[in-house]
Amino acid sequence: MRVTVATALAVAVGLTGASGALVSTASAAPAQTAAAAPGTAFTAYSVKGAAWRAVVQPGSLQVESRALGTFTTKVRRSAFAKGVEFTGTRKGQAVVLTVRGGACKDASGKNTGQTAKLTVGTRVVTGCAVSGARPIADT
Repeated sequence: MRVTVATALAVAVGLTGASGALVSTASAAPAQTAAAAPGTAFTAYSVKGAAWRAVVQPGSLQVESRALGTFTTKVRRSAFAKGVEFTGTRKGQAVVLTVRGGACKDASGKNTGQTAKLTVGTRVVTGCAVSGARPIADT
């Protein structure tokens, strides 16, 4: 049986029904980067407010933000029923990127099909996410 990246990602982020069939979403998930397994690489970014961007690849999270700082940290991946979470630390503070399946419109009005929440210490920013590590995000 051949498993597509979209199917594997849907399973990883809980986009399947009780029967295992894919649940329809507003848009298909973008292609995964070649080196990353499904559900392990994402690009998250702001839609409103101050610009920020976070790129997670297996074991690593890179954050670019004036408000949160620019840094790279090691992270661990934890999948749960409706998404995936990447956790690490920076200067003794918790860093958490949570990606969930759900409607999220980017700046061009396109539904990415995934939401993102980035927490650094007590600061929290939200936005959209796409599958795969992307060199440019729609911030």
